[in-house]
Amino acid sequence: QDQVTGVFEIQGKVAERVAEALKLQLTEGQQKTLTSRPTNNLEAYDYYLRGKALEAGTRNPTEFSRAITQYQRAIALDSGFAKAYASLARAQLNVYWFLSGASPRRLELAKAAIDRALTLDPRLPAAQLALSDYYYHGKLDYPRALAAIESAQRLAPNDPQGMDIKGRIERRQNRWNEAVSDMRRASELDPRNTTFLDDLCETQRWARNYDDAQKTCGTLIAIEPENWLGYRGLVRAVVLRSGDVKAALAVLVEAQKQIGAETLVAGWTGQELIWPTVLNPDLARSMAPVVEPTEGAQRTEYFARKLELAVYQRNAPATRQFADSIILYGPRSLHGNFFDSDIHSDLALAYAAKGDRAKTLEEGKQAMSILPLQSDALRGADNMLLIARAAVLVGANDEALAAFRQLLSMSSDVSQASLRVDPWFEPLRRDPRFKQLVSGP
Repeated sequence: QDQVTGVFEIQGKVAERVAEALKLQLTEGQQKTLTSRPTNNLEAYDYYLRGKALEAGTRNPTEFSRAITQYQRAIALDSGFAKAYASLARAQLNVYWFLSGASPRRLELAKAAIDRALTLDPRLPAAQLALSDYYYHGKLDYPRALAAIESAQRLAPNDPQGMDIKGRIERRQNRWNEAVSDMRRASELDPRNTTFLDDLCETQRWARNYDDAQKTCGTLIAIEPENWLGYRGLVRAVVLRSGDVKAALAVLVEAQKQIGAETLVAGWTGQELIWPTVLNPDLARSMAPVVEPTEGAQRTEYFARKLELAVYQRNAPATRQFADSIILYGPRSLHGNFFDSDIHSDLALAYAAKGDRAKTLEEGKQAMSILPLQSDALRGADNMLLIARAAVLVGANDEALAAFRQLLSMSSDVSQASLRVDPWFEPLRRDPRFKQLVSGP
């Protein structure tokens, strides 16, 4: 008991000094929170901290799954540990989100953990943040998600987690300036939090604040040079800002020195970094043995990325092979929810690789009807870019150019510079409309 008291007394004193250094005015309730004990079981608290450490600075569902185990162990030792229930819920929701809805049962488990946390402590900010995640990641219900954040912020106005989550929701609502502002404040309050820095860098990049994005990712790399997230964001910001492929490759070479080629390549989770990574022979070789996932939606995404790699390498047999795999596994991965938009985007790419123009355009329309831009500005724009790439592959220039015009007129992960240098768009370079598009202001 004395050990438990000592641990939380030390944490409370440290938190108070941090608040003083940041010149934060703490309410009586916040002062109480700093000195409160979330559990009387030191072993349970140890498992809770292990779970938090596993979740820090990652986007990997495997790490979130491991964190779930730690939180469950904490709860088994202390069934009244409200914070552990709240963290368990958020870890379940992160697995659901990053595995693209692999198991709807996770939503039920997450909601049950949130309800338990709120029953144990109705004024627990972490439980309100978990509830916000539930409506955000589980339902895309942004008004209810923001209402939960408002409740959390009334209880803990200076909690950076609430500000970061609020920013992530705002960018889905196409409120990019507000998102940047909230995320910047989160990073100011917790300047060494790599998740907050990664979110800020990505949001600045999408908002076309490329200089700021490069600085933010540079800070992330300085704090954790072994974390691939900073390099990923920096490479993309460089390409989008100036199309400077040599500078982007220099970042990749430095990243390879710091964390190794295999770890670096395993971290690339989207099509945006296959090129220019493929231009580095060592990294290109490392792409081949990346392990195929077992989950349906992740497997489809895996084959889509392998297809794109094959296109860049001009490997026609591999392109057809991966297209066939997407067409086989894609329909099996449909769950009847908003994640299906991603599957249909991948199917559009697969049919484009097969030369089926009609099916390419049909799958693209299906993807955008399931999740239009007004429902999710970020995921919708990502899918629109993938569909545009598919249209280029199948020679549907009118549709591709229309998509690029829209993407360039809004916040997105495409720029005139990136369109000019990416070899994927070589078939469009003879079209005077494309020349005008990438050379105008």
